[in-house]
Amino acid sequence: QLINVLRSRAVSVAIAAYNFQFYVNGTFTTTDKNINHGVTLVGYYPTQGFLIKNSWGVTWGKQGYGFID
Repeated sequence: QLINVLRSRAVSVAIAAYNFQFYVNGTFTTTDKNINHGVTLVGYYPTQGFLIKNSWGVTWGKQGYGFID
């Protein structure tokens, strides 16, 4: 399972990132199906979703990190 893989390594994934540039905190959720951005999954938290590292630097999200569902 992906969650077990994340315990030992990061995983690159492509996501639908419509309005992603406006993410600040919380869990990002979208119904958009247009896959258009790559991020790195670095962890999983049952109450918040997948922890990601974005490539846009520390001014995006929480020091460059955020949660997606």
